[in-house]
Amino acid sequence: MRRRSLLVSGAGGAAAGMVSACARSEETAPNDAMQAVAEVAQPHDPSPGPQEQPTDWTPVNVSGISFSLLSAMEGPTPHRDWGPYTVSYDMAASSQEGFDQRLMVSALDTTTTADGLRQTVDLAVAGLVTGYAQLARVSWQRDSGTAVERTAFSWGPEGLWCGWTWILASGVGAGVVTLLGTYTDDGLRNGVEDTLDLVRRQS
Repeated sequence: MRRRSLLVSGAGGAAAGMVSACARSEETAPNDAMQAVAEVAQPHDPSPGPQEQPTDWTPVNVSGISFSLLSAMEGPTPHRDWGPYTVSYDMAASSQEGFDQRLMVSALDTTTTADGLRQTVDLAVAGLVTGYAQLARVSWQRDSGTAVERTAFSWGPEGLWCGWTWILASGVGAGVVTLLGTYTDDGLRNGVEDTLDLVRRQS
């Protein structure tokens, strides 16, 4: 009987320990420290493109570089010390950068080659933003004959944000457009890219 009593006592102690441990695990359950889904920042919805919502877009021609741009973006703001970029357009700011989306556009250059412009642009962007790091480069030719080279890059604190630079070259010259975003808007990026071209300098 003494042996049986010892076994029961041991089992009872173990059971009590398990109940106590379960109680502690319930008190510190992961769900208690997790935010509700509604409280977590969600990705931004992409802007409707110029084909989907043409009234939200405006055709722009900056000294021979043509593209469509969201009408909500403010500009052009002229710049004299931004390297090849002569104007910029900004989406209203909710970030510490002073903008959510920024499009920077150069003048049409009839003397600099695409290779020379690429080097100038890399230095200019690295000087205008923090944490600039190139990620990938791809090129193609538009039906109009304009050659396009797009460079994707990261920038900002810890490289958290994305940007894209398009270098365009044709018989009328070369130009560059860069989009900086504190969040990714595929609709804006694709809308600009799909309409980018070089034309005769606007008079």
